[in-house]
Amino acid sequence: MKLSKPVKIVLLLLLGSFLIAVRTFENNWFYDPFIAHFKQADYLKSVPGFETIRLIYNLLLRYILNSFASILILVLIFDTQIIRFLLALYLLFGILLGLIYVFLMLYFLPESFTLFFYIRRFVIQPLLLFVLIPAIFYGRKTNKIDTFTTKK
Repeated sequence: MKLSKPVKIVLLLLLGSFLIAVRTFENNWFYDPFIAHFKQADYLKSVPGFETIRLIYNLLLRYILNSFASILILVLIFDTQIIRFLLALYLLFGILLGLIYVFLMLYFLPESFTLFFYIRRFVIQPLLLFVLIPAIFYGRKTNKIDTFTTKK
């Protein structure tokens, strides 16, 4: 199904608004004691108490919501040929980053804080979207990824 340009723009605005809402209402929608913890001056000295299963569930839910919106945005900007690639990429990133995040969360060391903090950011925010948009545009411009982003 081919969408007109105005419909695509409206959908992109709605999906962008959804991503903003996820970020804006993160304290109300998701359980994450690390949000308040990282705002403290002495966050390196200790780890806040947390419910492991509840935290993992909420991180997974947030990653899925962000990924779903991000994939739809990328498909609207480019085309449907890219869906399989994006699903595989987001799944791979989700599994790898999720496992590393859970390991660092359970075995937190002050020395690993920076790694923990940035992996957490990739899990809870749609940073991959902002990396992929220019990467795919560049790849298409240089004809390096034309095989899976151009309709035949």
